[in-house]
Amino acid sequence: MYVEGARTGDTKKISKIISDNFIRILGLREMKYESGSTFLWMLYGLTLSMGFLMYFGLYIVEQFANLFRDINLPESSGMEPLFFFKEAIVNIPVLWVVMWVALVIHCALAALMVKTITGGHRMAAGAHFVGMLWTGTITAVMVMFAAQFLIL
Repeated sequence: MYVEGARTGDTKKISKIISDNFIRILGLREMKYESGSTFLWMLYGLTLSMGFLMYFGLYIVEQFANLFRDINLPESSGMEPLFFFKEAIVNIPVLWVVMWVALVIHCALAALMVKTITGGHRMAAGAHFVGMLWTGTITAVMVMFAAQFLIL
C-alpha cells in the first residue's frame, strides 16, 4: 500500500493514512476479543444459573408432590378437584435426567456459539463444552444436597 501510495508523491500523507488504518484494525480486533470474552463468561454464568434454577425448581415440585400425596381429604369436602396432584404420578428421577439432557444440549450449543463468536478452534469449543458441563453438573449436585437445608 505504501509503495503504490508513494507514487502519488505525498509519502507523509500516505504514511498517516496507513498508520490510522492499522490502528483502527487493531482496535477492532481488541474489541472483538473483549466482546468474545464477555460473551463466554456470560454463557458460563447462564449455565450456572440455569442449573441452579432448574434443579431447585424440580426440588420444589418434588416437595409439593410429596405434600399433596400425604393429604387426606374427606369424601364430601367439595375440594377434591383442587387436589388433582394427589393422584398425579410425578417421576422425579426421570425429570432429573431430562433436565440434565437439557443442560447438555445448552452446553453444546453455547460451546458452538463461543467458537463462532471468538473464531477459535474446534478443540476450544470442546474444552468450553466440558467446562460448562462441569459447571452445570456441579451446580445441580450442590442443589440436590443443599436444597433440603434451604427450604425448611
